[in-house]
Amino acid sequence: MGRRTIREAYSDKARQFVKGMNALNIPFDHALPGRPSTNSLAERNNQFVIATTATCLLEAGLPACFWKFAIRCVCHLLNVEPGEDDVSAWCKLHGSEFKGEKIPFGALVYFKPSGARTNEQAHKFDPKGIPGIFAGYEIAPGVNWRRQYMAWVLSDMTKQNYSFNTKTIIEKLWYPHLTEKIEVHYPLTFPCKEIYDRR
Repeated sequence: MGRRTIREAYSDKARQFVKGMNALNIPFDHALPGRPSTNSLAERNNQFVIATTATCLLEAGLPACFWKFAIRCVCHLLNVEPGEDDVSAWCKLHGSEFKGEKIPFGALVYFKPSGARTNEQAHKFDPKGIPGIFAGYEIAPGVNWRRQYMAWVLSDMTKQNYSFNTKTIIEKLWYPHLTEKIEVHYPLTFPCKEIYDRR
């Protein structure tokens, strides 16, 4: 995974997994078909992540169509939180704790957009940071973080439909801005929550 060697993989015996693991020469173990108890730990973890993500979306005031951003943020934050042994999964993998800000999904932030995107600041006297909604962390292959946060411009969020049964995210929000400079607004605020609750 990334630059690390995968010592073993574990999954069900789906043909695509078996074929992929064989092609990559990765030792492969599997759950016993028809026996959910052999996969109960994974199922419990999945249920916990799904429930946590749903709660996170509700707290942020964002409809379920934002789940793919929310679940990545939730999983990352769970990985950087210390476990029962006071050491995070991140630390066990990388040898040191996560150095970035721990920001809840959907929180109000101020960020400086990268030069690669259209500049939202038209005037040289405009503030250097613009208000936005935190969209998560850009995690590179091998579970590496290169100090890049993701955020949506707050003014773009006003064009989104916030009904709980909304099926799609508007096109402008498909690709959040990447930024290395981000400031969290304290006390924590979730700007989309009010309009979501009204809808």
